[in-house]
Parts: sequence; C-alpha cells; structure tokens
Amino acid sequence: MTDPAAEPKPRKRSLFELLASLPEQVQTLVHREIELVKTELVEKLKAIGTGAGLLLGAVIVFLFFIGVLLTLAIIGLSAVLPAWAAALIVAGVLLLVAVILGLVGYRILMRGIPPVPTESIASIQKDIFAEDKFNVPKRTGELVEKAKVAYEKNPVPWIVGGAAVAIIAVGLVAWAIFGGDD
Repeated sequence: MTDPAAEPKPRKRSLFELLASLPEQVQTLVHREIELVKTELVEKLKAIGTGAGLLLGAVIVFLFFIGVLLTLAIIGLSAVLPAWAAALIVAGVLLLVAVILGLVGYRILMRGIPPVPTESIASIQKDIFAEDKFNVPKRTGELVEKAKVAYEKNPVPWIVGGAAVAIIAVGLVAWAIFGGDD
C-alpha cells in the first residue's frame, strides 16, 4: 500500500504562472461549454423530431378513423334512406361544419392582424377622453354603425347566417307538413 503522506504534493504555482495559464483555461472552458450546448441541442432536436413524427402519424391514423366513422354514418343512414340520400346528408353536414370552422378561423385570424394592441389603445383613449358610456341612443347608433361596417367589410358571415336560418325554417315547415304524423 502507498502511504498518502509519501505521495508528492503538487507544486504551488506562482501568481505569474496562474495568470499566464488563465487565457488557456478560459478558452478550454468556453470550448467545453459550446460542446455541451451542441450536445444538448442535438438531443432536444432529436426528441422534438421524433415526437413531431409520432404526432403526425397519430393525426394521419385519426383522419382514417374519421373516414371510417363517416362511412359508418352513411351505411347507418342508408338503412332508412336511399344510399345516395344518406351520402348527401353526411356530405352536407360535413360542408356545414367546414364552413363554420372556416369562418370562425377566419374571424379569429383577422383579430390577430395586425399584431398591435388596438383594443387596448382604444380603451385607453376612451378612458382618457371619458366618453359618456350610458347614453343609450348614442350607443345604439354606434352598434348599428359597427354592424353596417362589419357587413360591408365581410358579408359572408351574414349571408351564411341568413342561409342557415332559411334552411332551418324550410326544414321546420317540411317537417310540419310531411313528418309530423308519427
């Protein structure tokens, strides 16, 4: 066995030797830190890529699942209706859902453009000017003007809403005439 006292002690370096080795030590430290960052980033990017690929696979399988469910809906409806009518009903429902999702998405997207806090700025300006908020005729006129501007800017939601009300009304009349005898 070796005696710890017998091992040679490291020699103490002078201040000048320490200062002379400082740039080399800092350079080594910086290189090691950069390598550590690279390694960590590569590991995280691999995990992100693998996770994104698996999520994409899950979305694709889910789309197939929805296709199977839609086929099932058509087959189920074809038990009481002709097959073409069942497919038309399912397609109409899908179209209605797509239009609603598209319009809602469009409105949400347009709220974010431009990315400036316009509502906060307007609120602060109203607070600064201390506008009379309880004047009902004035507020009603403002709301009517906002509705007119909204219709002129994008009439599609108004038209779709009117068409939906018309479809519901026609459906109710048809149900009252032809389908209420059960």
